[in-house]
Amino acid sequence: MRSTVGHRPVKLIISIIFKEVETLKRAEKRLLKLYGAAETLEIRQPFEWTDYYSDELGSRLKRKIICFRLLYPKEKIFRIKLETNRIEDRFRINGKRTVNIDPGYVNDAKLVLLTTKDYTHRIHIGGSIFAESTLFFQEGSFRRWPWTYPDYASEELVDFFNNVRKIYMEDIKKVKSNEINLTEAKEKQLMVVKDITGGQDTVRRLELLGIRRGKTITKISSHFWRGPVTVKVGNAKVAIGHGMARKIILETP
Repeated sequence: MRSTVGHRPVKLIISIIFKEVETLKRAEKRLLKLYGAAETLEIRQPFEWTDYYSDELGSRLKRKIICFRLLYPKEKIFRIKLETNRIEDRFRINGKRTVNIDPGYVNDAKLVLLTTKDYTHRIHIGGSIFAESTLFFQEGSFRRWPWTYPDYASEELVDFFNNVRKIYMEDIKKVKSNEINLTEAKEKQLMVVKDITGGQDTVRRLELLGIRRGKTITKISSHFWRGPVTVKVGNAKVAIGHGMARKIILETP
């Protein structure tokens, strides 16, 4: 049996359907806190493809799709849908959702969306989550399946995901050249901090711990299920939260 270790990480994308801008801001703030900085590439448009969400979210809905700078381990991707479901529940008013959050990922071959709904063309990937290949890449562009939602098959979104894929292909070259984030480093592995992808607050907080670009650090241990990561910086041991650890980009000395 082939080992499952070493699967390429993927480019996380998240679609947010909303009515009120303030709801979008709250949801986006939470997502950025969980998954790190977003790419400058994004798309925002009226959501007029279906009235499926109207009873719950209201009319004149809008959508924003963002993609995240950090690549995500494919084998753990199902957890993101569980987390976004909790965010939706957190923002409910009188039992009704105020936002719909649909995560997925892009890699070199396809766009995959995550869902809690099983169907003939969907595969269970963990917990109560299923994966659907929504677009496939062929002859220089993403293309639709018979089951692809009309909005995801639109020229505007296909162009958007083609551009996401271009970014991903550049990202994956860095992975091949031994550039990883702290959560992906092996224990007792000596690494050099190449970049910190968070904002200035994140950079300052890490600098107070002695972690800055060019610094050599050693990962000592990590905990299961997004727990803190412990590293050695000089003679000191420092525990760093999982979310912040993913923002620390490393390379081999």
